[in-house]
Amino acid sequence: MFSLFKKYDVGIFEYLYMFVMVIYLGQMTPQTGRMVGTISGDPVPFLLPIVLTVILVFKNPISFLNRRLTFVLIIFAIWSILTIEQYHLFANNELSYYFFLFYSIIVAYIHIQVFGKKLLPIYEDIVVKLCAFSLLLWTWSYFDSSSIPFFKQFDQTSYGNNFYYLFNWMDPSGDQVYEGIPRNAGFSWEPGRFSICVVLALLCNIARNGITFLNFNVLVMLAAIASTLSTTGYVATGVLYIIAFSHKLNTQKTLLFFFILVPTLIGVSQLGFMQKKIEEQLSVETNLKQLEKTFNYNTENADEGEYLASLERFTAMYFEWDNVRDKPILGYGRNPENSYFYEEVSSNFALTGGLVKLLAQYGIPLGVFLYFLLLISSFRLNKDFPEVSKVGLFFTFIVCSISYAMFTIPIFTAFWFYGIFYKDEKEEEEKKKERITSEEIMKILQKALK
Repeated sequence: MFSLFKKYDVGIFEYLYMFVMVIYLGQMTPQTGRMVGTISGDPVPFLLPIVLTVILVFKNPISFLNRRLTFVLIIFAIWSILTIEQYHLFANNELSYYFFLFYSIIVAYIHIQVFGKKLLPIYEDIVVKLCAFSLLLWTWSYFDSSSIPFFKQFDQTSYGNNFYYLFNWMDPSGDQVYEGIPRNAGFSWEPGRFSICVVLALLCNIARNGITFLNFNVLVMLAAIASTLSTTGYVATGVLYIIAFSHKLNTQKTLLFFFILVPTLIGVSQLGFMQKKIEEQLSVETNLKQLEKTFNYNTENADEGEYLASLERFTAMYFEWDNVRDKPILGYGRNPENSYFYEEVSSNFALTGGLVKLLAQYGIPLGVFLYFLLLISSFRLNKDFPEVSKVGLFFTFIVCSISYAMFTIPIFTAFWFYGIFYKDEKEEEEKKKERITSEEIMKILQKALK
């Protein structure tokens, strides 16, 4: 760990700060979900990252007089005012959703200004350590049944028990088990969400080192992704490497790679748990009548607004398009309770995924603008780290967003805005040298007129 401090010029506080932010990124419990949740509730988990971020800025002074930051904040301020006024969202709980929007943007800006390029190795290093720790506990819990009483003594989470926010043990009696194998949720509330955090760290490794499998960090991250048994994690990893290989190989080698990859992907899809998950997704997608019966049953047997379950990703995407069509310009805003789905279809289900949700929440104009900023960041990452493809970050986020919302979660948002917020000081100095001052222009004109 200390060699990392020296190599990347990172202080102990800065490293521990990012460690805490990664734990909050996992959102294992309602407490660590407070960076994107509501203001009401226990103030300690809400204030902890804020206080640490303030200390970070005091230790690493940065300027907030940044034209690009101001531009982004003005764009979102205009959108916020229009949606609040349009839909009369003046209650405190409604306004808190907008607070977290600006909160995530400002924290993302701070991360980029303080850490810059060092954000990638620090994030990767922390995730690798958490992956290694989770693999040890996951292996123990799988092979030793006597571990069950040990884990059950800790606080419960949605699917298991919280081991000091470092490992979310999945209860074998729950539904996070495939073919008798409990899934590894790592430091997150759910295995799939853990997998996309690891995939981003894998992207950081490729950006710094290129494609290599004889690397401890890569082996640990791939093992962690494999242990999640997550279709999202597997597909995102596959897409990441397809793009990475396409970026580095010539046409002939790329075709050979696809010749090897396609049968491999077919073989993986034939695994028992993968077949089961794919069939579940397709059956829900093609049988909306069954889903309608579920809505009708829960409407009759549950209180209005009582949360019962989240819809599967493709079904959720279908209904998010209804939300887009209902309010295409401004979107339904930050609170899903103002969406067409919640008001007209069911108030008892949440829509997962973030790919279409971004357009549904923020409207088509702002949603497209956000995806444009993500593409700019992907290009900028390639400029700073040529080993990664120009579209590597973009498509990694796109694939992960099919299942999970990523925007407005501070670390994800930092990568999302990397291209617009990051400024290379050497690059800026070179640009200044190339600029001709007004005085120099006047001297040139005077000489020309003589």
